[in-house]
Amino acid sequence: MKWFIAAFVVAIGLALHVAIGTFLPPLVGSIYVIEPGHSMMLYALRIAAVAFPALVLFAAAGLTRQGDSGRVVAAGVSLFLIGLIAWTVRDEYLRLVTLAPGADGRSLLRRADIGLFCAVMFAGFVAFITPLVSLVRVRRTTRGYSKPIRSKSAAHGDAEWATMKLAGELFPPQGDLILGELYRPDLDPKNTSRVFKPNDPKTWASGGRKPLMGFNCDFGSTHGLVFSGSGGFKTTGAVIPMLLSWPGNAVVLDPSTELHPMLAQYRSSIRGKDVERPIHCITPTNPKSGFNVLDWIGQGENSAEKDISAVVGWIATGPVKRDDPKDFFRNSALQLIRGVLAHICLNRSYTGPRTLRALREIISEPETDFIERLILILRSENDGSFAKLALGPFKSMAQQTFSGVYATAADLTNWLSFKEYAAIVSGGDFSSLDLIDDDLDVFVSLDLQTLQDYPGLARVIIGGLMNALYHANGEIDGRVAFILDEAARLGNMSLIEVARDAGRKYGITMVLVYQSLGQLRQQWGDKDAVSAWFESTSWQSFSAITDVDTAKWLSERCGYFTQEIVSYSQQARSGGKGSNGVSVSASTSLQKRALIMPDEIINTMRRDEQILLVGGVEPIRCGRPIYYRRPEMRPLVGANRFQTRDVQEATAGSDRPDNAADANGADQAQRAAA
Repeated sequence: MKWFIAAFVVAIGLALHVAIGTFLPPLVGSIYVIEPGHSMMLYALRIAAVAFPALVLFAAAGLTRQGDSGRVVAAGVSLFLIGLIAWTVRDEYLRLVTLAPGADGRSLLRRADIGLFCAVMFAGFVAFITPLVSLVRVRRTTRGYSKPIRSKSAAHGDAEWATMKLAGELFPPQGDLILGELYRPDLDPKNTSRVFKPNDPKTWASGGRKPLMGFNCDFGSTHGLVFSGSGGFKTTGAVIPMLLSWPGNAVVLDPSTELHPMLAQYRSSIRGKDVERPIHCITPTNPKSGFNVLDWIGQGENSAEKDISAVVGWIATGPVKRDDPKDFFRNSALQLIRGVLAHICLNRSYTGPRTLRALREIISEPETDFIERLILILRSENDGSFAKLALGPFKSMAQQTFSGVYATAADLTNWLSFKEYAAIVSGGDFSSLDLIDDDLDVFVSLDLQTLQDYPGLARVIIGGLMNALYHANGEIDGRVAFILDEAARLGNMSLIEVARDAGRKYGITMVLVYQSLGQLRQQWGDKDAVSAWFESTSWQSFSAITDVDTAKWLSERCGYFTQEIVSYSQQARSGGKGSNGVSVSASTSLQKRALIMPDEIINTMRRDEQILLVGGVEPIRCGRPIYYRRPEMRPLVGANRFQTRDVQEATAGSDRPDNAADANGADQAQRAAA
């Protein structure tokens, strides 16, 4: 496209020169045959044939300077004017030689046309200055004003954005997890709108046509955090692009319940059309879609007792907090549940199903019946067994106290009373160990209301799948990605913290999606716990931020640079006769300025723009890989039932020729690199 624009501009200059220098003189001669001034007008046309095209081309180069074609147009203008100058000098030389044959060079210069000489000098000036000006890029903010003046001093810091070259080296296009697009939306010359509208391709600018940025899980813990405000395209701009590029097994927490129908067909065929991968969707609407979350207990290096304690911590409903010694009834209820579950899983004399549904059936018995069962359990257990040591204190507990403990235990396991919930954690089509041996994906499709009311359901599913990988002791092919949308709903789950610190050795890569830093603090607690997450993740992505605290933290994290402030002052001057006037003085001061202010993060960053933070690298400001903007991604994704009709029509009609050409070019470049 830029070569076409350059050729069009040069063609305009050539047409003007030919029209003024060739076609207009005969026309003028036919009109002004007798009147004086005939020769003067022809003389003016000779000068205009050089000066006017140079002036028009100079203006055209200035108008296209900010675009991608600016430098190509400038080069074309310069080459054309150099050729025009050479042709004009040749014609003038032949004219002078004809008038004064045998004259020396000095005599010819004295006879040269002064007006034409000035026109040639102007054209030469344009040919020289146009390429130089095209090299200078005036970078402006999304509001249009010039960037702050950066001082050469680093007295207050020297923070700056990472270059796109560095970002491309860190996140190559062929990466396993697609994180962004390799361009700066705030500096995009095609960006004519400050607002990104999904249903208006005109507001997309260069989005969807730039190279991708992929993470190969080759540095750090391989985990990542995504922060995006409500309605910030978390699904379309983060989760879906990751699943389109991830080559291994994946476990996806999908509170919107939309990802499985959109991606199941593609994920099942990523090994080729002849190889169909199993894709499991765990949903309460299908009781056979789950697995027995207790099937991994005792399979690894940890003792079965430790595994049972972990499961009990997951199934408890309500916000999971760190142990509170004052919460007697809750702690006692958890001990009671541990003892009963240990009896179910470890006692050989137990003949019932070893599932969480069986646990709920025992806990939900009338209190008198449960006391009788408790006595039978204690008799059947060996001395010193985990179940007997856990349940022993309840045999002689006061009636009123035991009633409170038993009621608390029943409340903690309340969600297992729902048949559809108990079914998907007590058996199903596959085993958690299949995640180790087989090539498959698991979508945990629990709607947001269920996840909010009964987080224990999601915890036991995610925990069972994750613990299966721990028990594999690293003996798995490739890595397994856990992409957890609305991760804050899971509560304080210690297993995720363990995966954060040691999961890389076991082939676990986690991506946790939040709406703000407040959710991270609410889930994990104090400031030190939150800091541990930023220290232990390889990258963090921030986009569509609307929370002030998150914007302030991000602004401080991006750093500060030293800004030059130039101030001018005027002072009236009076003195003797003729000495009155005004003196103007200028002073320069250095001030500290944030690389990006909190209000700029909230108010001026487009929703298709993000900031990537990576340890040891400057902050990366880049685009977001929103899937429906990219022609190579859109055919791979099924219909989204939540997407409005106008968005679907806009994305269907956005296959512009330049989009397709750029996308094909990018694909060819990637294949060549591979």
